[in-house]
Amino acid sequence: MESDEYSTDDGKRKRSPEDTKSKMFARSKKTPRTPEKKKKNDMTRNEIEVQRKIRRIAQEEKKKGKQVEMGFLKIIIDKKQFRWNNNKEDIEEILPKN
Repeated sequence: MESDEYSTDDGKRKRSPEDTKSKMFARSKKTPRTPEKKKKNDMTRNEIEVQRKIRRIAQEEKKKGKQVEMGFLKIIIDKKQFRWNNNKEDIEEILPKN
């Protein structure tokens, strides 16, 4: 009982000309092999300006001796959270939810 898929000489499987696995996992020569460098900053101009203003506020508060942490469009000063308000163009305190 011989099969066309296996050879009796070396015990290895013969490759069929329509090997679908090799086609499926083959890399395209048109796509680059290395990942493209992403933009360092993907924020809008408005968000960049707001972050600058928040950074300035943080520097002023640090000079006063307060503990300051920054996040995206928010700042924590002495464990009080503040968030940027676009309507007022300034930060406002976030009240904790109880």
